[in-house]
Order: sequence, then C-alpha cells, then structure tokens
Amino acid sequence: MARISSLRIATDFSEHADRAARRGARLARALGITGARLIHVAEKPGLLAVQSLLADPIEEAMARAMDASLDAIEADTGYRLSGDIQDGKITEILLEGADAETLVVLGGQGAHAWQDRALGSTATRIVRHSQSPTLAVRGEAPGDYQRVLVPVDLSEVSGQALDMALTIAPDASLELLYTWAPVTVLYGSFVSISGDMMAAYAADQQAAGHDGLSRLCEAHGLAPERVTCTVRRDFPARGILHRARELNADLIVMGKESGHRLEKLLVGSVTSQVLAHADADVLVVPRAPG
Repeated sequence: MARISSLRIATDFSEHADRAARRGARLARALGITGARLIHVAEKPGLLAVQSLLADPIEEAMARAMDASLDAIEADTGYRLSGDIQDGKITEILLEGADAETLVVLGGQGAHAWQDRALGSTATRIVRHSQSPTLAVRGEAPGDYQRVLVPVDLSEVSGQALDMALTIAPDASLELLYTWAPVTVLYGSFVSISGDMMAAYAADQQAAGHDGLSRLCEAHGLAPERVTCTVRRDFPARGILHRARELNADLIVMGKESGHRLEKLLVGSVTSQVLAHADADVLVVPRAPG
C-alpha cells in the first residue's frame, strides 16, 4: 500500500476549511501521523485591506482564530494539530517541501465561493501544482470513509491511486470504474461508422476493461468479494460523477499524470470536472516518480 508520513491542512477558518481540518485530523490519527499541521496563509493584499477594519492587530486576530480552531478540532476528533500561520502565497507555502508521502488536505470550497467559481477554485490551483496526494474535502467528517470509488484508465497511475485508496480507507467498500469513450469522442460527431464496426469497438472496449480491472485487482491481491469492478460506456467525467452519486460514494480517488505542461495547466479535464462537480471528497494522486 501507499505510505503517508506527514499531513498538512490548509485553512481560512471558513466552514469548508473546518470540515477539511476535521477530516485531516481523523486521517492523521488513523494513519499514526504525529505533528500534522494546520496552515493558514495570510496573503499580503488581503491582509492590508482588512487591517484598518479591525480593533486588534490582524496577527492577534489570526492567532486567536487558529487557537480556537485547534481546540475545536481536538475536542471533536481527539487529535491535536499543530498550528502554523504564514504570510505569502498559499500554493507555494502549502506545497513547499511536500513529496509523495505528504497528504495535502483542503476544503473543496473556500470562504470566497463566488471567486472560486469565477477564477478557478483554490483546490484546483493546488492540485494543478501539487506533486503530493491532495484531498479536497466537501462533506462532513463524522467517521471513516465508507464507500470509495476509484476511476481508472488502466495506466500505471491507476495502480498508484488504488494503493492510496487502500491506505486512506482500508475498511471501506471499494469500486473500480473503467469508462470508455463513445466513438464520437474519438473521431468526431459526423464520422460515418457502420453498426458492425461500432458493435465490435464496444465489445473490444468492454473486454479490455474487464480484463484490465481483473489484472489490477490481482496485482493488488484483492479478492473478488473485496472489490466491485464496473465497466461503462460514457464520457469519463460524466460517468465518474454519475456512478459516484449512484453509490452515494463519500470518496473518489483519481490518479493524475504529472510533469506535462498542458497537464499542469488544465489539471486534466476529467480531474478538473470531477473536482468542480463532485458531491464526494476527491483525492487526486499524482503519478509517482520512477
């Protein structure tokens, strides 16, 4: 299974960030991680804009908010996070020194929800740059994950995503999902393809999907009763979101190729769409080096 040796959680002290902090604290306790950090980054322009509106210095207000958050999280989860307040850019500070064994946790939506929708969410920006597994938390965190969906494309990073799912949610019900695109996605809407050719293509994709999922399960030592394998014809992002809602999944774990310039820009169109529209938490696992 994958190894997680450190954990850091971003907070802006919003309700969404508090959910992420509680989830992060529970994961840190379950994984046996000591010294998990709750990080608040005060970006200078915003800091200066509100300073004149406050009776006390902004640093004191942030320190009180951090202490209150740490106390509330410990009372709720039984785990004491360490607090860290810094000035700078959140992406740079949150990801500095993070590696494949660092789990980065943040709220799926921050305090400025209208800005997130208009400009691209903080979660998407961090996932775009992160070389560490990154968890965007959307739901409440009353306990361990129960229903996990792992969309795969049968590449190497799919196996790494499955490893991470087994580490984060070892006791959850698990489903692997392989979606294959309709012919029109590959060749355009006006392509002329015979019915026989389309049927042969569909049969090949179904067979390849089932064979690939079986080999993936075998490689990870997963017995048939431990995991459900599903193959569907659908557009990938739509298929993932639809299946997650059918399952009432509370976690989606996805692999992400890393290093390619276009990939960093778009985060992968499927990943970005799932991050934007999923009801469940989303854990994005970058391809490990080597």
